Amino acid sequence: MKISREEALARLREHVSHEKTIVHCLASEAVMRALARRLGEDEDRWGLTGLLHDIDVEVTNADPKVHALKAEELLAGFGLDAEMIDAIRMHNDEATGLSRSTTFQHALAAGETITGLIYATTLVYPDKKIASVKYKSVRKRMKEKAFAASVKRDHILECEKIGIPLDEFIQLSVDAILLAHQLPRAVTLGSPLLIAVHHLVAQQAVVAGTGRTVVEQDQVFVACLVVAPFNFVHHELL
Repeated sequence: MKISREEALARLREHVSHEKTIVHCLASEAVMRALARRLGEDEDRWGLTGLLHDIDVEVTNADPKVHALKAEELLAGFGLDAEMIDAIRMHNDEATGLSRSTTFQHALAAGETITGLIYATTLVYPDKKIASVKYKSVRKRMKEKAFAASVKRDHILECEKIGIPLDEFIQLSVDAILLAHQLPRAVTLGSPLLIAVHHLVAQQAVVAGTGRTVVEQDQVFVACLVVAPFNFVHHELL
């Protein structure tokens, strides 16, 4: 039986301690869900794949020669199907020595990579808030090879191999991470992504300026990551 989304996040945290990596995985999940909707794929299936794709990053010390290969072992018992495991392995094609060829493989490679460019663009803004990021800014930075040089532009461009033009893909990804227009409904319905974000920010001790703990102020979760008061440098509510 496939693992639930909440269980998957808990298991991810067993192997990943760095909060920036957790945020990256959450953002990758959001983008993969948006891509699934765009392409008519299973949103939960693609979302779980995005969420878990870096589960072995600390175990392998992010060594590009082995990263993603250990993931298959760590994911044993999760109930993920062969294509999900394959997409996770193939997001680091350097380790496999193979070329990506399926829609799922290209989607994950492009989807998880674009989050790095979006985050890097966020840090250029004075307020360092994700909600301030504009599509055009990300597009501009895409062309600047020296900017966030570790972000592989060729991976991002794999969006075109799944029939999504680059401009549309950037906008889709920015919108997926922001989720601003979906927030009120998402909170009402207990969105899995926001539940995860809830878990993430609950580690912060106090909501700045309120004197109340995060868990005492549910509406602050609406702001976290999406509406803008989440700072990617310090991981704190502003």
